[in-house]
Amino acid sequence: MAALFLTADVVPAAAIMAMLLSVGQVQGICDPTNTHNVWIANELRVDVQALMLKTLPYIWVLAVAGLALGALMYF
Repeated sequence: MAALFLTADVVPAAAIMAMLLSVGQVQGICDPTNTHNVWIANELRVDVQALMLKTLPYIWVLAVAGLALGALMYF
């Protein structure tokens, strides 16, 4: 998708990078298959999905804030 946006010259490269970095945080922090999340869940003796559900709302807010900031800076 990023290559299509860049090739079509619809979205500036910096805005694409801001988009990917913002949305990538959701996977990087909340993914229940990431090793660090499995280790933390085992240490806390909670289910990995319960950990994901606790962090997901905060990361959604931060991802939307990052998208908005990227839009303001690069458009």
